[in-house]
Amino acid sequence: MWEEKDWSNLPAELLHLISQKLPKLSDYVRFRVVCKIWRFSAPLSDHPPQLPGLIKHEASYYPAGVIGHEMQFYSIFSGETGILCKNLPSTHRGKIFTGPSLGCLLLTDAYSNCVLFNPLTNKDMTSLPSLRSRPKIVWPWPVWTVTSPIPNRDIILVYRKINRNNAKGSWFFYDRDNGKWIASESGYNFYSFCYSGGKLFLIKGDYFTEVFDVSSRKILSRIAPLRNEQPPFRLPSRIYLVESAGEILRVSLDYETFVQRKIVFSIHKLAKLDVRNGDCHVYSWVKVSSISDQMLFLDYYDGFSMSCRPFAGHKGNCIYFFDSSFLPCSYNIEDGSVEQVLPYSPLSLFTWFVPDLR
Repeated sequence: MWEEKDWSNLPAELLHLISQKLPKLSDYVRFRVVCKIWRFSAPLSDHPPQLPGLIKHEASYYPAGVIGHEMQFYSIFSGETGILCKNLPSTHRGKIFTGPSLGCLLLTDAYSNCVLFNPLTNKDMTSLPSLRSRPKIVWPWPVWTVTSPIPNRDIILVYRKINRNNAKGSWFFYDRDNGKWIASESGYNFYSFCYSGGKLFLIKGDYFTEVFDVSSRKILSRIAPLRNEQPPFRLPSRIYLVESAGEILRVSLDYETFVQRKIVFSIHKLAKLDVRNGDCHVYSWVKVSSISDQMLFLDYYDGFSMSCRPFAGHKGNCIYFFDSSFLPCSYNIEDGSVEQVLPYSPLSLFTWFVPDLR
């Protein structure tokens, strides 16, 4: 004889394991509203990892975007669409945001007031001191980079003026203990940057890579450009520095093949040599043919890396990027094939965003 089961009496440990198998945040939220026991077994701070989606950029502020009454969101993996910030605080409307972002956006206004804002929960995460007293800050081009921009992680802001070939500006590190910004020297050109483990890595206008110790603001190393990027060779169209599984990757898109619509990426990792040049470490770029289980998500100037292991059915060793028509594409590092992941651009210009309920 059939007997009705009380699903609310499932062990909390089992409920938590089940909740971690839900690939979509919308399903996770529905799981939590079943009953109080299910909600307590699936805290918002411990939801399953999420794949990035796309949020809209305004072309008038390329490569930055203006936050309005709402934001469009699109998933290239599930095909889901949605609206973020339906009840956006009026104080944030018209502010500038840039990407890519893992969990929250950095919003800034014309006076360099900054806040970390989660468009999914519609809440401020961290208010930051104003940078209005800093000289030579060019609005509206704030760009930031951090491994995972949540309040207990380091925060780096890089202000730069963008032109076709390079960027000129300065960077700031947020000293959380003292609640203030630590500023670097300003006025230098750079192409790309990333932050990892207290060090800021910058590819400068001469294609040398400089390694900064953020706390002391000292240069730890200066790394020569790749041989094929030195004159008289043609320079790549785009260069990215990305922290990936503890490695610093230098990802370049070849300029000549890009114009011919044949896209080829070249990837090198940073290797520390067992020698020193005075007080400086000596590094070298080493070419790699695989990034294992990692997936790279590249924006117009910056990017981040994620492992494919938590996501069933998804493969690593690939790069997601925007082509010359701003369409999101995937690049298979193993065979060099390129696949357009959307047949058209539903959101005009856009950036990567990883949903997060924290």
